[in-house]
Amino acid sequence: MSAAERLSMRIFLDTGPVLEFTCTEFTTTTSRATGELTGYQVEGATGSVPKWVAIEHIIAITREVSA
Repeated sequence: MSAAERLSMRIFLDTGPVLEFTCTEFTTTTSRATGELTGYQVEGATGSVPKWVAIEHIIAITREVSA
């Protein structure tokens, strides 16, 4: 990924809101036993990064690379 490329991220919550931001790197961790999301890490973010979101309220995470 070049310095100009950013990831457009969306985190969908079970209560309805969709959190949108851009970053240079987004990684997730999952349970080896269940495959469920257990955490995420954001690098080089712009905008409001949702650090307060309880993992159990996340129903989907999507991303796309934009130049």
